[in-house]
Amino acid sequence: SEMCIRDRINNYTVISALTSALLGGCLGFLIYNFQPAKIYLGDSGSMFLGLMLGALAMIGSYTIKHRLGLFAPALILGVPLFEISFTSFARLIQKKPIMQGSPDHLAKRLQKIGLSLKNTVLFHYLLTILLTVLGLTVMLSSFKTALVILSISFGGLLILALVLLKVKMEK
Repeated sequence: SEMCIRDRINNYTVISALTSALLGGCLGFLIYNFQPAKIYLGDSGSMFLGLMLGALAMIGSYTIKHRLGLFAPALILGVPLFEISFTSFARLIQKKPIMQGSPDHLAKRLQKIGLSLKNTVLFHYLLTILLTVLGLTVMLSSFKTALVILSISFGGLLILALVLLKVKMEK
């Protein structure tokens, strides 16, 4: 029998409702956060958002077609996971404490190589959209297609990290 897209992606009404509410809140917030920002998310807001995204990612079903679907949340949350991994690694190789603030962030490095603030934000949005689409595709495609997508995705993120590590930042 033919399944509807809701059944193929996730058959949990609670997850759908929470995700929809979170998406609506984020979109409403973004209207006021475009440059020049009128409001900021702050530490509490970003921690709440991270907790909700992590919790929603953990309770979802991703292995409907094959085990590689387990990597779908890592791709969907690829930008924040890349940011924390990249920043931590950059600080480690510079022998700085991981928890100490520094200009090692993805956005600062993109601006250092010449992207404007607007283009840096646009890069983040496009990368998020791309990784989300790839994550959903991994979950819904065949094993071989998923393996190719994962290899290209993680390889591309590794190349991005290596390129950005070459950007010299002020200490």
